[in-house]
Amino acid sequence: KAGLPPRLDLKAAKKLIDLLVAMAKKGLLRSAHDCAEGGLAVALAESCILERGREIGASVRLEQGKLSKEALLFGESQSRVVISVAPGDVQSALDVLKSASYPFQKIGKVGGEALQIEGLAQEPLKVLSHAWRSAIARRMAV
Repeated sequence: KAGLPPRLDLKAAKKLIDLLVAMAKKGLLRSAHDCAEGGLAVALAESCILERGREIGASVRLEQGKLSKEALLFGESQSRVVISVAPGDVQSALDVLKSASYPFQKIGKVGGEALQIEGLAQEPLKVLSHAWRSAIARRMAV
């Protein structure tokens, strides 16, 4: 609500980019979405609905820790990315992440007809997709 945004750690940002490039070169990434605009909840929602006709849900479990629900879901701290990998590549991706010594959490699975963030949010993809795809038109009509 107040104060300055977190400072960008250029070394951490470069390490993350290098890590994502290495994972992509190994063919491990199915998707990658940063949390810079809207936070984790928006990154998850956009990852579920980005391509028309190929929407796919996700079931997510987050560790709230000391963060408020709002900070957890919508905090826009830097150098955070949501990635997805094929089921057969999970262990290889975890091995790469561990070897890079970059902090990460496995938070859920892709699939289903809704975005479910355990204990915090649950919304059908039809609703998310409609809201996202019609946002500009609705705003222009006001």
